Amino acid sequence: MKRRLPALALLPALLTLTACAEGAQTSAMTVRPPLASTTATTPLQNAVAVGTISGGSDTNPLWISEVSNENFHDALQSSLAVQSLLATGTPRYTLDAQLISLQQPYVALNTTVTADVRYTVRKGSGTQVAYSTELATPFTASLIGTPIGFMRLQVANEGAMRANIAAVIGALQAATQPGQPLAPPTR
Repeated sequence: MKRRLPALALLPALLTLTACAEGAQTSAMTVRPPLASTTATTPLQNAVAVGTISGGSDTNPLWISEVSNENFHDALQSSLAVQSLLATGTPRYTLDAQLISLQQPYVALNTTVTADVRYTVRKGSGTQVAYSTELATPFTASLIGTPIGFMRLQVANEGAMRANIAAVIGALQAATQPGQPLAPPTR
């Protein structure tokens, strides 16, 4: 019996070491349901294509959860589709995004991640910039809601990216007026 106790005490440490980090999932970063601001007719309706996505990283299963460019692209595209903003033909606008940083704690009970993303909207498929903004959005995953640390970081990453995508959709909506082209915000 005395020999089993040390072996059982090592079990949580062994489970932690064998745990694999997973990258942020597209479905968890997608903004659902439609935002209130996108329910009315807008000049952006069926007009925005997703362009270049950069700055993401693939997740090393032995390290920490990250956000890949591919999953960010797919979440942004799915979110635009849910909001009825995704171009169905030739786009009036192309939305590029650069993930500048994903500020993650190394250790935390309640894990807060802040996603900082620079968005640029180009007219059509060309190079003329119609709008640009940089948005930083935090999200906290709680110890109670997600007790396993590496999973809590993934949930916080997904929440921060979902909040960021919702923020850019809101910013684009605020920058449009019916019958007018997309205009930069006034400050």
